[in-house]
Amino acid sequence: MHFEALAPNLVYILAFLIILVESGIFFLFFLPGDSLLFALGILAAGGEVALGHLIVVLIGAAILGNLLGYFFGTLMRRGLLEGRKYLPKVKSEHLARAETFYEKYGIYAVLFARFVPVVRTIVPFFAGIVMMRRRTFGIWTVIGGIVWITTVVLVGYYLGEEFNLHNVTFIGVGVILIAAIATPIFLKLLKRLA
Repeated sequence: MHFEALAPNLVYILAFLIILVESGIFFLFFLPGDSLLFALGILAAGGEVALGHLIVVLIGAAILGNLLGYFFGTLMRRGLLEGRKYLPKVKSEHLARAETFYEKYGIYAVLFARFVPVVRTIVPFFAGIVMMRRRTFGIWTVIGGIVWITTVVLVGYYLGEEFNLHNVTFIGVGVILIAAIATPIFLKLLKRLA
């Protein structure tokens, strides 16, 4: 089997794993969710991967990632309240404030956090810690996952079509992705030096 035949499947698998862990594992918040989705949209515009398959796979990853983050939050709740080994003890009034926030604004947090790097990883985790209602969390996780993935991938796809990026290869998308990740870091370093 040739690499060209395997490449789309590898893209689906790697993209699924990156979006899954970026959405669901608290300390992997730094992974390039939005940039990856955008670059994958460009890749789909070039015909390297199927747009429909890509969106379905990524929506699944985003939803499962949030559910994973919520699950880890529920596991950490008791340890945080009791101040177990390697975990700071959280005061009950701080937890009560967080619970009130999630009661009032939880659906907005779960929905809109998708579009904010780092926050999208933290929100499901804390929703689990404060025991946000599972059904509400689940519904808004699905809606947020669908809206986030579809929007960002289609923007990349549209721009790939608009600027005639049909010749973009996996290497080209890799360069675009690295540039998208490195630019904010570079600008932050320049700001510190200035």
